[in-house]
Amino acid sequence: MTRAEAQRLIPVITKLTERAQKEVQILVQRLELVQQVDEEQANQIKNQIDDLMSVWRDQVSRLGGRPQGVWIVDFDNGQGYFCWKYPEPEIRCEHGYNDGFPSRRDLPPLDPPSSP
Repeated sequence: MTRAEAQRLIPVITKLTERAQKEVQILVQRLELVQQVDEEQANQIKNQIDDLMSVWRDQVSRLGGRPQGVWIVDFDNGQGYFCWKYPEPEIRCEHGYNDGFPSRRDLPPLDPPSSP
């Protein structure tokens, strides 16, 4: 996948991520309130969080991304991965196949789209 192809997916992935992140954040707040007093309810909330994360990963995968960690997406570029992390507005980094997020290298800025 080229960087431009991956970049075109970022607005959609950002919306999916924003929605999932907000839902997870609400559940985490609930979890913090109940985890000391109701273990069963805490476990139910943890399962809901896991389910939301699983749905997010599935949605990102169907779009062609490779979910990595929490709100991180890689895109295979044939020589490694372009790397995006929410809430970055664009793909700014890459890393090799055997490297991970800590080994990200900065990419030059994207050229703005040309006007017809």
